[in-house]
Amino acid sequence: MNRRRLAPRSRRLVPTLFAGIALAFHLAAPANPAWAQGLVDAQSTFIDPSVGAAGMGRAGVSVFWGDHPNGWANPALLGYHDGVRFVYGRTQLVPDLSDHVFFTTKEIMIGGGGLGLRMSGKPIEALGSLRLDYGRSVATDVDGNVIAVFDSYEEIHDLAIGINLLEAVETIQRLRGGEPSRLSRKVDLSIGHAWKRVTVDLFPASILFGVTTGGEANERDRGAVLRVTPLDQIPEDGAAGAGRSGTLVKIEAAVGFSQRNFGGDDTSVDWVGDIHEERLLGGAARVTLRLPGQAVGGIWDFLEPTIAFGATTESAKYYRDGDELDGFDGSRSGQEITLFDAISLRHGYVRNDASAVDDDTFGVGARLRYKKMIGVSYDYAKVPQSVFLENVKRHGVTAFVDPLLLWKALR
Repeated sequence: MNRRRLAPRSRRLVPTLFAGIALAFHLAAPANPAWAQGLVDAQSTFIDPSVGAAGMGRAGVSVFWGDHPNGWANPALLGYHDGVRFVYGRTQLVPDLSDHVFFTTKEIMIGGGGLGLRMSGKPIEALGSLRLDYGRSVATDVDGNVIAVFDSYEEIHDLAIGINLLEAVETIQRLRGGEPSRLSRKVDLSIGHAWKRVTVDLFPASILFGVTTGGEANERDRGAVLRVTPLDQIPEDGAAGAGRSGTLVKIEAAVGFSQRNFGGDDTSVDWVGDIHEERLLGGAARVTLRLPGQAVGGIWDFLEPTIAFGATTESAKYYRDGDELDGFDGSRSGQEITLFDAISLRHGYVRNDASAVDDDTFGVGARLRYKKMIGVSYDYAKVPQSVFLENVKRHGVTAFVDPLLLWKALR
């Protein structure tokens, strides 16, 4: 790795850096005997890039609604994606300890017809990444002479695919000129898989008695979501039936499971520690009300005459070599209300035994979209890190386009 010289005003002590690292993560608590191991087991794999999920208590394994359901928490949710999205997020972690620790995400999502793809640095690194950057540090000897200047970081490149099985079958029927079964409007099943390349480079061997804390590993995720829709009075075409009197109702519910970081392959002899497996199990439900009256043209090209209420809950357990880790359990829950498909208000509650977190989360989202063809959204969340640290403020921006709808409009 190329090392660049550090300006004197930017120099920081290594102990301060690692104090920030230790306290930043959801799975590293001073009261836990496994705390020291938490420094080197790629904790970035447990930081969810979804700002929307962060506002809902970090719960996302079964949340099927929204512009881009959380394919990181559960790759099966990619089966619900439509269009092309670029998602960018940047969060400053442990701001009360360091000004240089940032978590930056760049993701591309493509979906339609029941098939979804998420790319973040795989198969092409230029397509994005998830990077936890600890900044630059200087190590000195007892006489104050600089012996090393180094950058510390964790980086994930991943590729995930999800398929909504029934919707995909209906898409094939439609492409072949037949009449689709429409069964997916009542029930659907999605499955997904992800491949990740995890790189950790905390400090060189010259800093700590010849021990290199870093390496590379391949990890995989997999998941499934079962969704049912017991009541659906809202037509697929938002304009259809707009003049119907009374409020139209849609009720949906889902259960989801995700197994993350399973079947890993350590490929570096320099690797210290391992990557823990995470298993998420949860449920979610949503009620959408379509308001009565005409809603065509004008402002309704940007809004939907709907109010939606969603809620979710999930549990998290952690494993090493198939054995459950005691004291690492967590539970998460959240609620969201979305007005006119443009403004979302979120609240959640998260409990994590390992990081001594037991607190509320808050979030808000704003979206501007034209005829469901093209749009942009912004998400904000305020979430706890640990009882020892101040809450973190997260920000995310998404750009969206549906090429099929846009092509039809241009014709």
